[in-house]
Amino acid sequence: MSEKILNVTCVFVVGYGEKRSIYKKKITDYEQFTTETQTGQITHIKSIQERSLYPGDLICLGRFDSLLQKLENTDNDPIRSLEIRVVAFFGARDEPIGAYRRFLVHSEQGGFIRQISPNGLKTEQMTTFLQRREIGYWIQDCLNEEPD
Repeated sequence: MSEKILNVTCVFVVGYGEKRSIYKKKITDYEQFTTETQTGQITHIKSIQERSLYPGDLICLGRFDSLLQKLENTDNDPIRSLEIRVVAFFGARDEPIGAYRRFLVHSEQGGFIRQISPNGLKTEQMTTFLQRREIGYWIQDCLNEEPD
């Protein structure tokens, strides 16, 4: 039986400002880890840009503060929520898979981040026809974005 491989095509971070500003950034400098099935030990594999994930593998995007710093906030509009988007292809299938997770950013007056909390309990998968069309827009954003 062949292994199920997930090819991660694009990882995006989107920040939503208090004044409805939207900031997007393609993330290319994340780390890949693998989990030993027998021991459960997690091992660093490499820094990746677009790679395959095998069962038990995971990627690390870094700390929330570093993700927020990558978003170009030139409007002086504090970011109130952060969304992490992933586009991938499963095995040899032609249809992309999309998922996202939102986090609320609680800041103090001076802009110091006090707390980041998930907006929900789970990562949302894009499964409907309209959501798959949205994934197509994400892919276009990914292709048009300059890497960090």
